[in-house]
Amino acid sequence: MLARERGTRRSSLVVILVVVCLFVFAPLETAAQYRVIWDDDGEMSGLLALMLFLAHPDFEVIATTVSPGEAVPAPYASRLASFLEQLGYGNIRVAYGASKPILGDNAFPEPWRKGVTSFMNLDLCGLVCPHPLPWSIYPEPNAGQIIGEALAGMDQTGDLVLFVAGPLTNVYEAFSVWTHLEPQGEIEDTAQQFLNLEIMGGAVEVAGNLTDWQGWVPPNDKAEWNIWIDPHAAASVFSGPAHVYLSPLDVTNAVVWDGGDVAALQAFGTCFASFAATLLEKSIGLSNGMAWDLTAAAMTIIRLAEGGTVTDNGHTYDQPIDDHCLDVDTFPPNEGWTRKCCGIENVSVYTVDSLMDSETVKAFVIETFGQWVAP
Repeated sequence: MLARERGTRRSSLVVILVVVCLFVFAPLETAAQYRVIWDDDGEMSGLLALMLFLAHPDFEVIATTVSPGEAVPAPYASRLASFLEQLGYGNIRVAYGASKPILGDNAFPEPWRKGVTSFMNLDLCGLVCPHPLPWSIYPEPNAGQIIGEALAGMDQTGDLVLFVAGPLTNVYEAFSVWTHLEPQGEIEDTAQQFLNLEIMGGAVEVAGNLTDWQGWVPPNDKAEWNIWIDPHAAASVFSGPAHVYLSPLDVTNAVVWDGGDVAALQAFGTCFASFAATLLEKSIGLSNGMAWDLTAAAMTIIRLAEGGTVTDNGHTYDQPIDDHCLDVDTFPPNEGWTRKCCGIENVSVYTVDSLMDSETVKAFVIETFGQWVAP
């Protein structure tokens, strides 16, 4: 009887030790280092940029907001909400802002906007269709308010990445909300400590990318689309309390995507990498190899999560940044031009110096997509 009790106690002790070991040595989920708000105007590579943030473990997307650009904000936000829920990210807030810039009536050609607003009729392994499906998250009409409240709460919640790949209309509105929630001195301190304002836009030392598309756009070889749509908002944000990290055409044009990159994504054989391949193929087919927003997101992630360097197959990519003071022209004929000026250097401009750098950036993006496991 005594021996049986000892055996029972010994077995119980073994079970307890096993449970303790499993608890102690089991891999722990690590919290994302950066919270992200993705603000975009519906440009096709912008969706790839969002997916890159979702795919990287150091970033948690807490909200997506749509600005007035290639897409009409409200209907595009509806499709975006459905898309995120079907990906497994139904906890992410979706919001849209104004349908026009804060001043003026600059806009993308209407035929472009129709295709983008319909979510490009894309298919995610049979899950995403051109018509919105029932969802449990609904887009909110208060993008500026959502961003502004997040900015004001950074001293409590920690580092925030505000990634903007469209006109700066929502950010302008958010800064206005922020100033009503927090004193100016505190705003500057909070921005310096916690905010990473990452913007795809502008053309500093290269030509702009506006084209006189069937008379829709006035002649202007200086401006880039995102800044041209709402130059007044851009001028205000560039001179605001937050330091700007800018990916202009100078850097995004230097990373040229091609069919080999599409094939590399397809080779992973996963639903998400395959969808990224489809999206990239469509994007570069319309933009001669450019995926501006995706490249800008890669520059952001490399700087923040990879310590400024990425090593790939023995090659190290060091990400240089040049500090500038930039002005934004707000009136024709060069409306939207981001030009150097003499003043406070409030903008850090990314640069890519060589083909090797470009190829390593692309390899980093492809690997990140290949390792993505959605919830």
